[in-house]
Amino acid sequence: MPGYDATSGNMNIVTTIAQLNLLPLWRRELQVWGYHMLAPSLDRLICLALHRWGLMGKAERVFYERQIRTGMTVVDVGANQGLYALLFSRLVGSSGAVIAFEPEPDMFAALERNCRMNHARNIETHRQAAGASPGNAVLSRSLLHGGDSSMTSRHVQTLSRRVEVPVIPLDDVIGDRQWTLSRLTSKAGRWKSFAA
Repeated sequence: MPGYDATSGNMNIVTTIAQLNLLPLWRRELQVWGYHMLAPSLDRLICLALHRWGLMGKAERVFYERQIRTGMTVVDVGANQGLYALLFSRLVGSSGAVIAFEPEPDMFAALERNCRMNHARNIETHRQAAGASPGNAVLSRSLLHGGDSSMTSRHVQTLSRRVEVPVIPLDDVIGDRQWTLSRLTSKAGRWKSFAA
């Protein structure tokens, strides 16, 4: 077709999908692993459904259930909407604690809401990014994949939202408390765990 730019046509479709992803109609409650979860967007609802059906998170859940014990303190960096923080909360019990960090405002609101809905009183939430030194940074959040936030500007600008977030070193929050295990969610949802 004369005058048709396939690149801009494809981008318009992707931009429309990104806008549809954030519509309030996707904010639905779903029970996953025994927790009541309210997703903030379509992609996070799909993520929860995949966890519920055992198509995502199965190996991670088994790993954490084997490693985490009552009374431990677990640090969750990049807690997203809180599914793993809630798992950790149950595993550490009332004598343990979960310290959850989520800098992205929509995901942090979902994290806090899901903690309240599940009466998880042993989860301490922080709307901050963990970093080497205190300050502020620009967080780029993909509008197609709410679990894909980055301190780098690797997302296409029209398909992401950038927001300034506070950054704090873990030691400034944890202080003298002894922590046992940490979950660090990195780009593209890859996770890493390490013991203190």
